[in-house]
Amino acid sequence: MRKYLFTALASCALLCAPVNAPAQDNGPKPLFTEPITKQPKGRMVKNQVRKALSFYTDVGGANVDSVDYYIGNYVIGDDDCVYLKNPFTFFPTQSYLKLECLNGDTLVAHMPQAIFINTEEIPYYASRMVLKAGSQGMTYGFEQNADGTYNTDMRFLFRGDTLTLIGEDNVEGDYPKVILGLTTLAGIWKEAGEVELSVRPTDKKPLSLPQGVKPQLYQLSHTGFYGDATDLVEVAFADNKVYVSNPYSTTALQWAEGEIKGNSVVFARQYLGPNESDGYHIFFVPGVYSETAPDFFDLADTLRFNYDNTAKSLTATDLQSILINVGDRRVFTAAAYINPSLSPYTATAGKPANPEITSFGRYGEEAEGEGYLQFEFPSEDVYAQPLFKNNLYYKVYTAEGKTLTFSPEKYSGLDTEITEVPYGLNDNTDFFMADDSHKFYFFQAADSLGLQTVYKGEQELSSDIVWTTGHTTTGISQPAISQTAAEVRYYDLQGRRLSQPRRGVCIRQRVMTNGSVANDKTIK
Repeated sequence: MRKYLFTALASCALLCAPVNAPAQDNGPKPLFTEPITKQPKGRMVKNQVRKALSFYTDVGGANVDSVDYYIGNYVIGDDDCVYLKNPFTFFPTQSYLKLECLNGDTLVAHMPQAIFINTEEIPYYASRMVLKAGSQGMTYGFEQNADGTYNTDMRFLFRGDTLTLIGEDNVEGDYPKVILGLTTLAGIWKEAGEVELSVRPTDKKPLSLPQGVKPQLYQLSHTGFYGDATDLVEVAFADNKVYVSNPYSTTALQWAEGEIKGNSVVFARQYLGPNESDGYHIFFVPGVYSETAPDFFDLADTLRFNYDNTAKSLTATDLQSILINVGDRRVFTAAAYINPSLSPYTATAGKPANPEITSFGRYGEEAEGEGYLQFEFPSEDVYAQPLFKNNLYYKVYTAEGKTLTFSPEKYSGLDTEITEVPYGLNDNTDFFMADDSHKFYFFQAADSLGLQTVYKGEQELSSDIVWTTGHTTTGISQPAISQTAAEVRYYDLQGRRLSQPRRGVCIRQRVMTNGSVANDKTIK
């Protein structure tokens, strides 16, 4: 990580803190004052590879990190403009930066452009910013010319389906000189920004199972950071190959391929595919757990399992690990499985356990003006046997007994209309999940809602329908903790500390009075 320290000119509490500095009368006029949150008409180009130097807020200032294999999306508009979704890597706004055609393959972003509005209705803008001295250190601000005008445009190159921010002699000492920054209208930098940004097609393709090969359920046993654990995956055999599904993905099946070599099965580094919930392109990467390594793992070229051909089981030892990793050149894990072993799972699935509704907000009564349902979604049957999460769904019923339909017109994260919501759906806008805790928003009046789990295995099985009326607040179940928390910290899914929990999924870290630390995911 390339890490720099800057001093902001105002508080960086983006979500709630009002901005006291008024807009300057002679400041640059914004191109528009409402963010583009609805997908523009045109062709959406999804799951491209985003690379950049990206700023994010941390304790004491701003850091910048070199990122690669993040997901980048843009729309080629019917109006001949290009719209870049979420222009800031570490502060996803769920909005679009408008790039207009200048000449040939050159585009221009006229700025400031409104890009985000916080819960206090304070707008923030995407702006061109230059490095300058502030009252307490270096920061970024608007660039004003001698005649009182401002340099506000930034140019992009759009060539061969690759979108690139054009640099501007962009180094001054150790710092980027010009950035695409997140600001107030008064030019106060909010410590999010981009340099050397590009969005390109991936040259890698996910693996598919050979035609006619049928996988079967396996139990993946492993050591995690919090002890021993098990997951269900699918495994298939074809000729001298073994195929294992990605244990981290609970929506699309993604496959890693190993080669049988005598009494061993060997896996190399390989691309799995995009994980849209987290916003990454992820890889299957062999690693070895090490307490002395900076990120607890050393990368390896191969992962070697001991193979029992009779039992069709695989066992890894010596702290070998499966890393579900962002990219394949440095340790950046979405999940890790230490000393993994795989064995056939023969239990027959029973009736799914009932979901537990923990909170219900009626449409129009909440601060957001949206209804929501928050619930625990057990990934097990009534006999406490695990269920394969990729086969789990939930259905929502209105008081009239009709199934609630989720459509792309109301839910921007959907491509098609659905009535059965996959267990792993998490678009960070309207659908959220953190392990078995789930939440979704709805946009119609409803005095009561029913919720049902559906499992699509060898046969389709359904739980009872659980109903709720009014505001039930039974609370989300959390692990029992015998110690009192001396301090509670919140982080986003990339591990960056937050001043307070944001809407959606975040990581809560509790430092206990005895010095121990407990982490869990929460949904706000």
